Amino acid sequence: MSETLSQDQIDHLLTTLEFRDYAESPGHEPEPYDFGRPLLFSRRHILTTGAIHEDFALWCGPHLSSVLRAGALVHVASVDQMTYEEFRRSFPTPTPMAVLTMSPLSGSVLLEIDPAVTASIVEHMCGGAVSDICGTPAYTDIQNALLHQAVAGVLPGIQYAWAPLLQLNPTVIRIQTNPAVERGTPSSMTVLVVSFDICVGAVEGHMRMCLPYATVEPILDQLSQPREQRGTPVASVPARGIMDSIELEAEVWTAPEQLNLGSLENLGVGDLIALPEVSRGQLHLDIGGTTVCDIARHDEGPLEAIPRTPAPQVKKPPVPLGLEEELREPPAQPSYQNVSADLANEEPLRWLKRGEWEPSILAKVLSREHPQTIAMVLADVPPVPGAHIARELPEDVQTDVMARLTSLGAVDVTVLLTVSQYLHIAYEGQQAAESAAAERARRAGELLDAYKGSP
Repeated sequence: MSETLSQDQIDHLLTTLEFRDYAESPGHEPEPYDFGRPLLFSRRHILTTGAIHEDFALWCGPHLSSVLRAGALVHVASVDQMTYEEFRRSFPTPTPMAVLTMSPLSGSVLLEIDPAVTASIVEHMCGGAVSDICGTPAYTDIQNALLHQAVAGVLPGIQYAWAPLLQLNPTVIRIQTNPAVERGTPSSMTVLVVSFDICVGAVEGHMRMCLPYATVEPILDQLSQPREQRGTPVASVPARGIMDSIELEAEVWTAPEQLNLGSLENLGVGDLIALPEVSRGQLHLDIGGTTVCDIARHDEGPLEAIPRTPAPQVKKPPVPLGLEEELREPPAQPSYQNVSADLANEEPLRWLKRGEWEPSILAKVLSREHPQTIAMVLADVPPVPGAHIARELPEDVQTDVMARLTSLGAVDVTVLLTVSQYLHIAYEGQQAAESAAAERARRAGELLDAYKGSP
């Protein structure tokens, strides 16, 4: 028999085949393909991207809790693909959005944050605790600078999560509040959007990361591989490597020795005071203010560390569901303390403490800021000019600021330096604007006088 079928044989086979109409069969309905919205990411790409950013969410939550001194939870809600135009139109204006670069990948990545969550983050950075958020927050240069600083703080988490796949160097380029202005990505390009549910303090919202196809195209092959083939998963990274990078204050001490006045009178330069416990080799090691072990010598042998057994803790009965928030005691707010110049090259808000400014001009600048920022600034202003500034504020803002002053918490030195720098720039701009307006009014008056006196 010949290996090649004749035309008659082919026709006979076709007539004997049973054709089915798949369009009418359940489960086999054809789906129209939208060429204006191409699906360029496979299911494997989506699953791998979601797993990577789950690691980022696990890193981001504890980091925000430690920096903001408030409870923070972050987890991945979904991973979807859409066009950039659909992503851009999915949130209102203004909405804070961080523009990132992830070298060595090209292009830009967008991180959009819920306005309510943004207000909560900025308020906690300024030493406050959000109790009520209403309306749309004002995005001034100070607010954007603080948000820039907060986003830059979570970039190591992105680098950490992507490390098994690629060594990234993420950087914050700018903070944008108008999504229509950001045109770095074509409107028709397919993007991968990772949505997070985020809770900071008592405020819940969302955060979304937009990954354009052109940015992740060079690593699509790596994203297609199963997670276990990409090297050591992030979750299995030994915790010892993380613990080794944490700095703790350690102190070795011994029991004090009592001396009478006669002994003190006879002391001279170079005299040694014998401490019995030191001579017997009995010392104590404190880490973070807690004594963790005793150091002792037995029978003229070497010094040995003897760990202390912690006191047993009494377990509290479980709290019924729904009552955790009511029964939970609020964390103690540390009292506000001025940061000394030893912690930075310059003292934060130094120009305010010198008093070389006009209260009315500074009040106009501060009236545009968040009440928590105003309270933080007034804490470093001398009382008399501070009272002049408070008097210039609207009555409802005065009450809010005074209430926040009484519960102002600790503020990081970097936050104070950022606010000091941008507040000084805004003050000089307002002062220049008022001086120019006064000069124009004076020239107009001179012109009018000259016009009246002319024949």
